[in-house]
Amino acid sequence: SSGINAEYGEITGNFAVTLSGEFLPVQIIYQGKTKRCEPKFKFPSSFHVTHTHNHWSNTLTTVQFFENILLPYIESVRASINNPEQKALLISDVFRAQHTPTLKDLMTANNCILQKVPANMTHHLQPLDISINGLAKKFMRNKYEDWYAKNIVCQLNGAVSSDNVKVDTSLTVIREVHTRWISARWIRSGITDACRSDFKIDDNPFADLVSC
Repeated sequence: SSGINAEYGEITGNFAVTLSGEFLPVQIIYQGKTKRCEPKFKFPSSFHVTHTHNHWSNTLTTVQFFENILLPYIESVRASINNPEQKALLISDVFRAQHTPTLKDLMTANNCILQKVPANMTHHLQPLDISINGLAKKFMRNKYEDWYAKNIVCQLNGAVSSDNVKVDTSLTVIREVHTRWISARWIRSGITDACRSDFKIDDNPFADLVSC
């Protein structure tokens, strides 16, 4: 998983990558108490979008991540090799929400083995930490900075004095804008190959980045 932080708030993106290099659809967790905290943007149906009061993963969201993203992939591989009993190995860090009795029972019931990466060793042994997590955070930070700068330039070019330049970084605005950053990232990374056909690729995913 990877927490994505900016001045406007935080979300958590839970990622999964396979030994063959396939990057699976994403679970995105927003901060809030009701579905109103989630963006209106239509993510691919294979993504799992949800919320918790602090945007952190917990036992429920981890169960949902397994049932909605990991298990469908595991079952598709089993079907492709005509072996429904093939065991699956899942590697994760020691985050406690991923190792509760509920999760362990769920893994056992689905013939999966959950292997912990030893504490303080994720930067050596956790595939996502080595490959994707850092890049994802850097990408989101860069997109936020680029969006902020473009808004300032747009206003200055529109004859707004430097003293009156103001960029709306409210959660209401950013929550909708950042969905395009996420979508653009997955398009370039090949994530859409793993998503269903209802995912519409925007010809210009940055069209709405500037608000003026």
